[in-house]
Amino acid sequence: MPQPFVFPNPRDDSFHPSDDDGYPYNRMTRTEDIEAKPSGFKGVWCEATFPRPYIPARELLANVDATQKSMILAKPEEYIPLTVFGGGAFYRQYETFKESHLILQQWLRDAEFPDEQSKNLKVHVLAAERKVYSAFELPNTIILEGATPDVRKWIENIAVLSLASPGATFFAHSFDKENVSWVVMNLQAGTNSQVVDDPVFMKEVLAVVLETLWKNKGVLGWFKKFIQTRSSDPQLMGKTVEQVLYDVTKTYRITYITSGNAQKKIEARYQIHGRQPTDNPKELHFLAESLRKIVFNVGFSQYSVDKRIIKCVWCGQSNHARFTCPYPQIPGFLGMNDDEMKKFFDEAMRWDQSAASQKEKEKARKARGEKDPLPDDGFSLVRGTSFRANFRTNFGRGNTPRGLRGSNNYRGNYRGGYHGGNDNSFRGGGYRGYSRGEYRGSSCGPHRGGGYSRGGRQSNPQYEDYYFVEGDEY
Repeated sequence: MPQPFVFPNPRDDSFHPSDDDGYPYNRMTRTEDIEAKPSGFKGVWCEATFPRPYIPARELLANVDATQKSMILAKPEEYIPLTVFGGGAFYRQYETFKESHLILQQWLRDAEFPDEQSKNLKVHVLAAERKVYSAFELPNTIILEGATPDVRKWIENIAVLSLASPGATFFAHSFDKENVSWVVMNLQAGTNSQVVDDPVFMKEVLAVVLETLWKNKGVLGWFKKFIQTRSSDPQLMGKTVEQVLYDVTKTYRITYITSGNAQKKIEARYQIHGRQPTDNPKELHFLAESLRKIVFNVGFSQYSVDKRIIKCVWCGQSNHARFTCPYPQIPGFLGMNDDEMKKFFDEAMRWDQSAASQKEKEKARKARGEKDPLPDDGFSLVRGTSFRANFRTNFGRGNTPRGLRGSNNYRGNYRGGYHGGNDNSFRGGGYRGYSRGEYRGSSCGPHRGGGYSRGGRQSNPQYEDYYFVEGDEY
């Protein structure tokens, strides 16, 4: 009779997370010297080393037309998925995205690749399966087709194509079946508890998480059923439920991440990373349901699983919030020097701070008996955004309020910045599509959640870097 499996002590110094080679969040770009790289470029782009971007393949294809999705999954090695960096008011707008693939196409044509076949590279914008009414919409995936093995290796090595042009920074990913989410859960503090950035305490939190999962009946029951449905899997044969559970959880590690709500209050979370036991969304849904019922007691502190997912609305990754996104902090990424970059983000911060006092300003104006300085031009107000009356329902059709046409600035004022500018990048109609739902709940620049949009539901105005998903977020 086999001996029962004995779990190790997770507090032991010899206990370290396994699978370091597969962990996706500590890798850097340009780790290899690729021989097949182009010999030159006619366009300017940033050649710095960046944290390697990581978005699961399932997310990249989540909102893709079913026919195109089937074609890609049939031969995933023939396509390179790209996503557009969406950071900042100048970068997150629908008009620029429509043109960004053309900028990428021209950049690839100007690159002096060593083989003639690389001149046949094609860029495709995938058709969306449905409209997504959320500030945290699914990635707008672009497909690069026709890359030779050498060129593919070169693009996957650099991973970040920062062409130093608004709306023209791209992240290269993979459709590989191993490209799955490593975010297991986000832990929020309970009553009279805190999430603190203390390595010693975080190690204790992880130890409690592991010990609790190893004893939890709901989790053990899920893994028992998981094994039963894979009776012919050679990797599971002869293993007990406890052994399989340990093999999965020994990859777990803990990180500290922060987000912020509309009042600039820090909302910290512990994020548990680890290799998922399966990529089946239905099975992961039931595992997530078991995890949500657990309360982790660390001394006198309590932590529970947060249903909301933390996600950077700029780069699309789920391991940090927008204001801690590492990419804009790297000189040259945005095509600006340090002083220009500081000015850019200071301006974005002023936009964000203006929202906090907007409600008080509106009350004071009404108390003085003042009317809205804008004439009644037939547009309906959109409440809840950081710029009151910034987006009106007809903007998606290219309309602009009277008195704002021809504006030559990007100030993002309360009455509709970025509308009808004379600059070629922003001419006519402003942020087309915001009020129709493509970018519902976003404010220009900081992308804070909240606000209404015609045809969509209201997003939570308190958590700018969170969004709520029913079911299969893990």
